[in-house]
Amino acid sequence: MVTVTSGVDMSVTGNQSNSNLWTVDGVNNMDVGSNRTLLVFPSVDSIQEFRVERNSFSAEFGQAQGAVVNLITKGGNNDFHGAGFEFFRHDSLNANNFFLNRADQPKPKLKYNNFGGNFSGPIVKNRVFFFWSEEWRRERRGQVLSAHVPTAAEKIGDFSGTLTGNVPHDPATGLPFPNNRIPTNRLSPAGLAFVKLFPDPTGPGVATGQRRNCSRSTRARISFVATSRSTTRRI
Repeated sequence: MVTVTSGVDMSVTGNQSNSNLWTVDGVNNMDVGSNRTLLVFPSVDSIQEFRVERNSFSAEFGQAQGAVVNLITKGGNNDFHGAGFEFFRHDSLNANNFFLNRADQPKPKLKYNNFGGNFSGPIVKNRVFFFWSEEWRRERRGQVLSAHVPTAAEKIGDFSGTLTGNVPHDPATGLPFPNNRIPTNRLSPAGLAFVKLFPDPTGPGVATGQRRNCSRSTRARISFVATSRSTTRRI
């Protein structure tokens, strides 16, 4: 499994998850400290093939006890080629969450766009070629949370109604405030501003929050033919 935080958790042939070696065009793509964090994520559209080796490694892969995963990226040729793509998701196409339905709340927001493209061709025919790719991912997702949040009355210091927690006590006396209401002159302006960050209760412990993610992957590759063999350089 590859997570958004670049961590890789995959056990192969019974070894630890940090015993694998991930390479791109033969170059180590792992953080040598943890040996679990990928350094770059090539766009899917820029990958020509991948190979997974689990045993009988050659000497160049001596550091791996689990698996060697090698990505081979695309290169250019004598013809110009281009492609574009987009993966699209939207809340208008989704059903509502079970718990939001039960609380009679609208479905969470979702706007997901994963898009990009690539372009390749010759710089000098039969000699020098290029391949360029770029991929973007933009996501705005409503996340369903199940938690207790202060009521509108509790946000202004009134705890005389139905409580979501314990009755607050006066730190000066150690006793509950009169009528379970904190005097206005005892309320902290900073505290009042802070509790505004909490959403009002929407039902039996259900609320929705928002999170945003944005990532970008750009890759350029230059390959040239020096002799009868092809030599590849990456930028």
